[in-house]
Amino acid sequence: MPGPPPVFLFGNAFEVFQQNRSYTDSVWVKKYGRFIGYYQGTRPTLLVTDAELIKKILVKDFKHFMNRQKLNFYHEMWNENMFNAFDEKWKKIRYSNFVLLYFTVLINLINVLGVLHRPLLLQENCEQCTL
Repeated sequence: MPGPPPVFLFGNAFEVFQQNRSYTDSVWVKKYGRFIGYYQGTRPTLLVTDAELIKKILVKDFKHFMNRQKLNFYHEMWNENMFNAFDEKWKKIRYSNFVLLYFTVLINLINVLGVLHRPLLLQENCEQCTL
């Protein structure tokens, strides 16, 4: 896996702290490509910048990539979301959101079809009235 060489026990932390995170990531992408392996301390980390692969990871292969870096907002309400949940809790939240999204799309589709069909119904009724 291409990526910057790590420093023992610190990984690539010095590079990240010298610049801001987004700048470091953009430099690494130009230097190493769309997939970068680096270390956060002693923890290996994968940085993916390919849009199709990100889509595949988040949609099709989510069961293999469900644990991500946890951000601590110091309040339970903000920590209990799909981006900070792990393992089975993440699966449960993702499923709930998927069902809600599917239902919302379905309702919007029904509304659009109803709006498109309404002028046809009115036109048919008007033609029947004039005959």
